[in-house]
Amino acid sequence: MLDDFHFLRPLWLFALILVPLVCFLLYRHKKGAKQWSSLIDAQLLNHLIKADAQRLSPLPIILIAVGGFIAVLALAGPSWEKLPQPQFVNQQPLVLLVDLSPSMSVEDIKPSRLIKMRFKLIDLLKARKQGLTALIVYAGDAHVLAPLSEDNETLISLVPTLSPQVMPISGSNTEEGVALAVSLLQAQGYNQANIILLTDGMTPQAAENVTKLLEDTQYHLSIMGIGTAEGAPIPFSNKGFAKDSQGNIVLAKLDRDLLKKVAEQNAGIYQKLSLTIEDVV
Repeated sequence: MLDDFHFLRPLWLFALILVPLVCFLLYRHKKGAKQWSSLIDAQLLNHLIKADAQRLSPLPIILIAVGGFIAVLALAGPSWEKLPQPQFVNQQPLVLLVDLSPSMSVEDIKPSRLIKMRFKLIDLLKARKQGLTALIVYAGDAHVLAPLSEDNETLISLVPTLSPQVMPISGSNTEEGVALAVSLLQAQGYNQANIILLTDGMTPQAAENVTKLLEDTQYHLSIMGIGTAEGAPIPFSNKGFAKDSQGNIVLAKLDRDLLKKVAEQNAGIYQKLSLTIEDVV
């Protein structure tokens, strides 16, 4: 219980210095009144000074000292309960930009890039205790799945529905996703914000276009890379795997260096998706 004891207004304790000073001055005043008896005739002194003043009793001064001490302590606000302290609220918004291109179905990480990304999104949303968050998905085009809000529970409930199959246009248009994120933030009047891109890659041209989209803004782009450098074939509508124009199976590989470069150019950080929660705390 003593560990919780504290004063709400501790500066008032400096007033304790005044209590003995006041008592000393009162004592001198009363003592001075009594000393007149050695200089003035007693009968005349009775008319000049009240009889009570001639008796030097310590009781009033003691009572004043005790009362002053209690009053100062009361003003200092002794308490065993903590007052709620104003806390800094992170008002800087966050846009989660999620890649739902066909390559997210690749299984170079088990059970697949898509499923691991869903788990990571849920971890990230649970770790975010305050601030506005939006969710944008993209493939061949981009869509706002959830506007800026503090309702992370709703966002979490949407995560299991994320899949390349829900996108109307297949592809990997990273630039359109970033452009939509910028438009959303500007429409809400936010000049500063963070964008986290969860993706398994982008083309060099897309990387250049993304940097141009963000160069005149104060939006920071961080990237979470999903996949492996070795890559794996891209499943193609239950009809085998995606192939290039020459009939060769396409391997979707994670280009860590390119993604890291884009993040650094846009005042963000690059982080490869991990199996733990360390990359979101």
